[in-house]
Amino acid sequence: MTKHTREKWAARVREWRASGKSAEDFVADKDYEVSSLRWAASQVGAETARPGTPKKAPTAPVRRRLRPSRASAPKAPAPRFAPVRVRRTPAPAAELVVEVAGVRIRVARGTDITLLGDVVRALQGSAR
Repeated sequence: MTKHTREKWAARVREWRASGKSAEDFVADKDYEVSSLRWAASQVGAETARPGTPKKAPTAPVRRRLRPSRASAPKAPAPRFAPVRVRRTPAPAAELVVEVAGVRIRVARGTDITLLGDVVRALQGSAR
């Protein structure tokens, strides 16, 4: 708060306290809000005490934290990653052709080997 602004608000707060009115009633015809008046009263404090009350030494405003700051929260360790190396290898054939008893069978990667064995045995049996 600048010195000029502080003096202006201190005068407003003194005037409010001398009036004996509630903050709401006091600001009813003013161009500022009741929240601004109350905030100013908390900032200018002792210098605007009601008449007849002893003045207190000025104190710094109390700063309240609504939630803990991130700086005070315990920090989790940064994740560690293992190094990864990518090597290019020739791509395996996408399919394999098997010929049994004059029949060609195309076998793709991921084919059920048990089923393929059954088919091959069936073809061998029919070729006899």
